[in-house]
Amino acid sequence: MDSKWERMVCIPQQRSRLSTMARERGSPRRQAMTRGPAAKARNTSTSRNWKGANIDHANTSAIWWQGGGRAPSHLRAQAEFSSGNGGSAHHGGRTPAPALRPVRPSRHAYSAHEGRRVDLEVASGEVVLLVGENGSGKSTLIEAAAGILPPSAGSVEHSGQVIRDSEGRRSQPPPLGLTLQQGGFCEDEVVYDRLATALHVAQRSIDPRWISDRLDEWGLRHREQDRIAWLSGGMKRRLAVLCGLTPGLASAEPRLLLLDEPSEGLDEQSISTLREQIVGLAAAGHGLLIATHDQQLDDLATRRVVVGEKRCVEEAVEAPERAEPVGVEVAASEASVVSVFSTWRTLLGGGWHAPDVRRLGPGAVALVVLLGLMSTNSVAADEVPGTLMAGLILLPGLIAALVRPSSLQRLSDPGASDWWSAMLGRRPELRPELSGIGTIAVLTFISLYLFSGDGSIHIPVFLAIIGLTLIACAAAMIHGLDATLPRKGATYAFLLTLLLVWPYLSLIVLLDAGSELVPEALVMAYGIPMAVILLLPMLHDG
Repeated sequence: MDSKWERMVCIPQQRSRLSTMARERGSPRRQAMTRGPAAKARNTSTSRNWKGANIDHANTSAIWWQGGGRAPSHLRAQAEFSSGNGGSAHHGGRTPAPALRPVRPSRHAYSAHEGRRVDLEVASGEVVLLVGENGSGKSTLIEAAAGILPPSAGSVEHSGQVIRDSEGRRSQPPPLGLTLQQGGFCEDEVVYDRLATALHVAQRSIDPRWISDRLDEWGLRHREQDRIAWLSGGMKRRLAVLCGLTPGLASAEPRLLLLDEPSEGLDEQSISTLREQIVGLAAAGHGLLIATHDQQLDDLATRRVVVGEKRCVEEAVEAPERAEPVGVEVAASEASVVSVFSTWRTLLGGGWHAPDVRRLGPGAVALVVLLGLMSTNSVAADEVPGTLMAGLILLPGLIAALVRPSSLQRLSDPGASDWWSAMLGRRPELRPELSGIGTIAVLTFISLYLFSGDGSIHIPVFLAIIGLTLIACAAAMIHGLDATLPRKGATYAFLLTLLLVWPYLSLIVLLDAGSELVPEALVMAYGIPMAVILLLPMLHDG
């Protein structure tokens, strides 16, 4: 790669301005003014009325070209636009456009194109197509834009907010739409519930009529109560695309919509619906970044970026025909994405997948085995040393605490974890798992009664239950770390569970001491699990 690159950035302001910067070491910044008739046709600040809400948007483009001097004429033409005054990208009191700036995706995920730098902006009302050969990195750019992949240099911004940068910082993005190349949901979900979750994550209230109408548009209404696993591949793809468009379809505020091969696997009717909604959403002021190799979407682009092996090149396109805005606004919701995810994780699934049942099974087996051993050897409770008795009482609860959380199974479906990672601004596997901890308390009380013959409950028992709960949360974090690694189950992350033996032994000391509190044991029993919970996320870059 040559050392000298120049960048042309068009920023919506009250006066047309083009800043040209030389990216060569020691070279000064240079500014130039560029105007041309073609630019006015391509980059204009417009205002449209969308279901009673005034949406203003301006096109913004960022293009890299090689060499010094002035930009090629077709790039200079694209740089001109008409706008307002001041140095802000916001137009006075108007609604700001959704902005996207992904820069240099992660080197480990992009090793084939390690030296390539990407500077790309998507603004309100734009449809930016990423095209290129298979394996060129289109999907990687989409995932970097969503914050799923970390950049090795630079940052990714949404509406002026840095959602991920090369220094490890990451934050929850504003509501955005995302359709991944595969899946993006747990196949145990019901079709209706999946769209409701996408709507709720977009900070919109659950509107049954709105959900049914959108499913009807995509030919899915007759399957709304079916599990996703029961759908055909084409229907699953329709649902994934619809969920990616939902933040725009349900909001009058400009949203950023990221679509990876949205037309792949769709029938002609669904492609027609997709085309109509893409142009309608752009007309409503939303920004779309679409990775595709489908020529049926070419005529929808306001900008077209060819992703090559060494660089990305923007090609000139004809301005698409204007379309009527689409979407029916849904009332806003105060629910946070974190609370929506917690509800999804707790309530999804049932039967043998329920968190309490998953923990109860292994714990109950341990309890029965211990009872069998004691009865076989005819050992009376008063003949067992106090420390050993405390260990027997707490062992079923410990076994239940170490069980792999059921939510990790739901996140293991293709794209499910990545979709939630983009929405939350962090890996969903590394959130403490609290579901099913009631089973730990129940097993402890049962074993206390069966082994000691004493049904009385005292303070050390409650302290032990709290300690087992912390162990369960720490074990869930260890299982989550293992699930985020490239080869799940092929690494030794699960060996970290050996650290949790010491808290268990400390709880035995606490329980055996009775009314005498042992501070050292309490610190060990609580401190190690809390350290695992707080420090383990630092071992992962996501």
